[in-house]
Amino acid sequence: FVLHLAFKGTGINNTNLLPSQWSIALESSFASINTIVREQIGLRNEIYLPFIYSLFFFITVANLIGNTPYSFTITTSIMLSVAPSFTIFIGVTIMG
Repeated sequence: FVLHLAFKGTGINNTNLLPSQWSIALESSFASINTIVREQIGLRNEIYLPFIYSLFFFITVANLIGNTPYSFTITTSIMLSVAPSFTIFIGVTIMG
């Protein structure tokens, strides 16, 4: 989450006419995820889009950290896979 905010902060360019490379990358990733969520969920996609967008970047960054030498991906841990999925399942069931 913190890295996502840092990338978003570097991607904002208020004074430039042309968008920076970070801004283009963030906008294209948001558009791609928005399209996927809209196709899968339908009319109520605005409710789940921020959560799915944050979850996407969490999993992406967690897996990219595993590419550094002498480290492992934290998503290989069974607890990091089961705990959030159970929490998400309960939350979506309660929200409807």
